[in-house]
Amino acid sequence: MGNFQEKASFIWDLADLLRGSYKRNEYQKVILTFTVLKRFDAILQYCKWDILKNYNEYKDKLDDLSPVLNNVASMKTVTN
Repeated sequence: MGNFQEKASFIWDLADLLRGSYKRNEYQKVILTFTVLKRFDAILQYCKWDILKNYNEYKDKLDDLSPVLNNVASMKTVTN
């Protein structure tokens, strides 16, 4: 795969395999959603388990968990 066209063709062939049963006009509905989910996952990579632990600890005790979970995420971001 020396030239650009071969690499681009290879990537598009893989993308067609990954898309599976989605029609070409449905790609936009799926790609943006998965891009946003991947970005969230990347942002939370260092604090995901701490957030889940705190969520499970406080989910039945508090109506609004946002302050607790945001605090955990902020603390982990500062330390990492």
